[in-house]
Amino acid sequence: MNIFVILIFLGLGAFVSVLAFKKFYKSSVQVLGAKDFPKNTYPCVVVGGGAGGLTSAIYLTQLGCKTLVLRGQGAPGGALAKTNSVQNWPGEINITGASLIEKLNEHALSFGALMLNRDAVSFNFKSWPFEITFTGENKTSQKIYALSCIVATGASANRLDVPGESEYWGRGVTNCAICDAPMFKNQEVAVVGGGDAAVTEIELLSPVVSKIYLLVRGKQLRAKGSRVEKLLKNPKVEVMYSSSIKEILGDALGVHSVKLDVGDGQEKSLPVSGVFLAIGSRPNTKMFENQLQLNANGSVVLHNGQQSSVKGVYAIGDVSDEKYRQAITAAGSGCAAALQALEFLAEKNVNLTDFSFVVPESTSVDQSSESKAKPKKNLTAESEIVFELDGEVDGRECREKAVPESEEDSQELAFTVENLAQLKQLIEQKSLPLVLDCYATWCMPCKMMQPMFEEFAQQYKDKVIFAKANADVAESLFKNLGVRGVPTFVFFDKSGNEATRVVGQIDEDDFIEHLKKIL
Repeated sequence: MNIFVILIFLGLGAFVSVLAFKKFYKSSVQVLGAKDFPKNTYPCVVVGGGAGGLTSAIYLTQLGCKTLVLRGQGAPGGALAKTNSVQNWPGEINITGASLIEKLNEHALSFGALMLNRDAVSFNFKSWPFEITFTGENKTSQKIYALSCIVATGASANRLDVPGESEYWGRGVTNCAICDAPMFKNQEVAVVGGGDAAVTEIELLSPVVSKIYLLVRGKQLRAKGSRVEKLLKNPKVEVMYSSSIKEILGDALGVHSVKLDVGDGQEKSLPVSGVFLAIGSRPNTKMFENQLQLNANGSVVLHNGQQSSVKGVYAIGDVSDEKYRQAITAAGSGCAAALQALEFLAEKNVNLTDFSFVVPESTSVDQSSESKAKPKKNLTAESEIVFELDGEVDGRECREKAVPESEEDSQELAFTVENLAQLKQLIEQKSLPLVLDCYATWCMPCKMMQPMFEEFAQQYKDKVIFAKANADVAESLFKNLGVRGVPTFVFFDKSGNEATRVVGQIDEDDFIEHLKKIL
């Protein structure tokens, strides 16, 4: 009996000792705050602005974690933003991908997420805090540090890598029917691919074009279901099996035909004015090759939930998902990664309330150039955000374009033209070089380029004419100029001769380089 009592007392003593040790250990553990890390350190950096990345930002910021989202300089929202109709997002019976991305973006902004339209170019996950390098002003490198990182870089569409593809990209060759289908009204086009993506392209093209040749490399379609049955009954669609493009041919106005390999050494010429690629995608992970474990397909290998081979670094969406590749699964993985990142920061004893937001400082910014850098504008104490680079970031208290402060600012910044005669007349009257923005109201990248275009229109108003042409009303002008993709920027010298053009989104530095060619 005495032995039993002694054992109880010994047990209680051990338990009390353990509690005392835990209390001592907890009090001795250093709580880490902003001052313990290099300048420009963020509790979490999300790389990518699609459904997954934005969902991560929503969860992180809602739970008090200051989050920087590097959205990139390309079209925001990734592949989802190019989807014409999303009918399987919970709560939305039918919504465009661009509208869905806009809602997610606004949601993240409402909680105080900071969005930066810059491309991440390199990572160092071998030491903590993690080091991220992205393109700063004038294409210089700029570094920030992340206590946790969520990789949401998505996937990029595959290319054919055949002669003529690069030459006629944006002039008949494209991978976005939602953006470019209206440019091919009553024309014959080819769609390359045999999966669900090819079916989607045909569904978007069918109401617009006169004929669609579906070029399938194999002997059958990979896509299945009622959509395929409907496609095969479509009188506008002709499926050509065992057919692949060897060369894309065209002239000054764009694509006019393709050379096909139809098997058994046979070739065939197919007269089409458009080639729509739907041949799959590859994960955007090249920049992580020496940092994270990747599989043979280039996808990030996951070890614990959304955790990569490096603790504190998580991968979501198409960059790691080879099976489902849906917007909703990307969002789900974004939520999981955010919660895992918060657990990781808690394990590291990071005091999240000690961090406030500033736009990453850059020694490469030319402070003498008003167009490049503006004085800091402190916002409300509630937002805790300081902005340095005008037009590059969004924040909770600074999301809408500023109301013009003077009559001069409220004047029309660009002329509107609808045909070639108006364009030529404008150049002759002004005797100045001209930049023409060929856009469409349904085009998300076009909307993203609008603020930059207006900024340059204001800055160069005495040196260059800035004009806009809407695809809905300037069909003849688009045809005359060979514009078959939006956005397209055409640069004319003061004699009215085309000097250069850019198809797709372009950053400020590249835009300036093209302006120099006509000044």
